[in-house]
Amino acid sequence: MTRPPPSGPRLRGRLSPEKAAARARDEEVRRQVRATFVQNLVAAYRAAGEPGSIEVSPDGQRVTFGGPPRRVQSLTQSYTMWLKELPHRRGAVLLHLARYRFGSAVRTASPDAVTDGDLRFDCIACCGQEEPLLLRCPGCGTAWIDCMECSRRHSAEPQPRKLERGHDDRCHECNRPLAIEDGSLEPMLVTREELGTLGLASLLRS
Repeated sequence: MTRPPPSGPRLRGRLSPEKAAARARDEEVRRQVRATFVQNLVAAYRAAGEPGSIEVSPDGQRVTFGGPPRRVQSLTQSYTMWLKELPHRRGAVLLHLARYRFGSAVRTASPDAVTDGDLRFDCIACCGQEEPLLLRCPGCGTAWIDCMECSRRHSAEPQPRKLERGHDDRCHECNRPLAIEDGSLEPMLVTREELGTLGLASLLRS
């Protein structure tokens, strides 16, 4: 016996032409919004002084900087941060993202070094303008997280806590002077592998 054609509600999983068109419009809007973010972020990095090539993946999820040094950075957290901000504040977010990584005052020739732009901004809580940087004493090996905005030190652990203020130019553990040659923090930086050994991989930006 031949079944009559289905009537009533449409079969599950099939969109009406109107809904399909609406979905396509939403996808196009999202694509344009992300494209605007990428375009403006690249412009911000250029304004911050990034001299090398800047290549964004076709899906807009990561950016590769030719350097030197050559680095690959995920854009997922940066895009979310920008998207959640009020429209008139998004420019400031881009300037912040551009300044604190490749336009940072932290200079290093090592592509594996962890600098201020590699750590989550919210991994510490202190002055409200947190700019975390993981440092380690060249003498005793003690590590800590320094806020580059207010110079407050925090413990190097998955849930960092504020440390008692000591001498900013000395290690708070061994009291060794932290001499910085030519303004470089290179001797005090750690690599990504060392960060993992310290059990602090969760502090990295995604």
